[in-house]
Amino acid sequence: MCMEFLRITLLVLLCFICDPAAAFLQQYVGVRGRLMCGKLPLPDTTVTLWDDNVIASDVLLAATKTDRNGRFELEGGTSALFTMDVRLKVNHNCNEKRFSLGCDDNRKVKP
Repeated sequence: MCMEFLRITLLVLLCFICDPAAAFLQQYVGVRGRLMCGKLPLPDTTVTLWDDNVIASDVLLAATKTDRNGRFELEGGTSALFTMDVRLKVNHNCNEKRFSLGCDDNRKVKP
């Protein structure tokens, strides 16, 4: 019994050594929406989804451009040891204001 447990433990450890990504959590996030500048849609606007890391470099999860109606949809994921800190970044020309959006623990978008 003890020998069998030892074999299983060693096998699991070997899997993590041979495939370090298996030790990390696979995490996914998706966002869709519509960008407006006042009452007008923002077409052809770059929208990016980032994992905002404190220690390492930020990770680009997905990128797209809005359609003619300002609509967009992004999905992305990464393997990480810690929970993702997701940021939605928009490069636009709407009254020259800059902003980025993130998600709190309740997964509600906050400015």
